[in-house]
Amino acid sequence: MRKRKINAAVILGAAGLFMALTACGGGTGDRVESLTGAQTSTPEDTAVAEATAVAANLKTAAPTLAGSTASPTASASVQLDSTLMTVATPVTVELAAPLVIAEGQADADGDGKAETVRIWFTAGKEVTDTEPGPFEGTFRHGHFDAVLTGAEGKELGRISLSNAFGQDISFRKQPVLPLPFDDYNGDGQPDFAVGQWSGSNGSMYAIFTVERDGFKLIERDIYSADSRPFIRYRKVGDASFLNIYYDMEKGQYMQVRRDWEKGSFTRRPAEVATVVGSAGLD
Repeated sequence: MRKRKINAAVILGAAGLFMALTACGGGTGDRVESLTGAQTSTPEDTAVAEATAVAANLKTAAPTLAGSTASPTASASVQLDSTLMTVATPVTVELAAPLVIAEGQADADGDGKAETVRIWFTAGKEVTDTEPGPFEGTFRHGHFDAVLTGAEGKELGRISLSNAFGQDISFRKQPVLPLPFDDYNGDGQPDFAVGQWSGSNGSMYAIFTVERDGFKLIERDIYSADSRPFIRYRKVGDASFLNIYYDMEKGQYMQVRRDWEKGSFTRRPAEVATVVGSAGLD
C-alpha cells in the first residue's frame, strides 16, 4: 500500500483517471484550427477549449495514479485532506494481436460494389478499472487504423486514426460496432466520423472521407454533444451538416452549420439548437 496526499478539489474519483488522462489531449490555451488554417474564435471554439482544459487539469491532478501495470487486486491509499480512502489501481494487459472494433460497407469507387472499412486496434493495451465512473470497465487504448478492403479481400488503403487526434486514443471494449457513413461534403464519396470522450458534455470528433484507394481527413476538432465513438451527423444540405454541442457558459444546447466551400468546411454562426440532445442520429 502507498499513500499520496492529493487536493480533494482536483480529484474527480479514481474511476477513469487512467483513460481520462490519455483519451484527451491539449491544454487550456489551445487554439482551435481548421485544416486550412486559423479561424476566428467562436462559441464553439470556447466549448472545445473548455473540454481540453478538463483533460489538462486531470493530467496535473494525479499523474501517479494512472498508467501503471498492476495485479487484479492491487490498490492504492489516497489521502484526501483528513480522509484516507483506498482506490483500485487500473489493470493493464498488452494487446496480443490486432483486432477489429468496428466495420461498415460503402462503395468507394463507384462501381456499385461495396468495399469494407474496418477500424483496427493495432497496438496498445486493454485497461480495466473497477471504480464507478465514466471509465468503469475495460477500454482499449493505443493505436488504431482505418483500413479499406476490396471485395476480394485486398487492402486498398489505410489511415492512422491516432495520428488524426495527435495521440493514442481509446475505445470501450465491446462487440464489433457498426460504422455509419454519409456524404458530408457532397463529393459523392462516403464519409465517417470518429470521436473521443472529452468530458461529461461531449466528445471530440474527426471526419474522414473514403476514397478509391484510401482515406483523407477532411475535418477535426468538432466538439459534439455525443458520447458514442462513431456517429452520423444530421445533413442540412448536399454539402452541409449540423453540429450540436452543449455550451456550459450559456447553459443550453447550441448548433453550428458547417458548409463545404472551396475544399474545406466553413462554420456558420452558432445559434440555439432546434434539437436538444445528441449530435449524432440514432
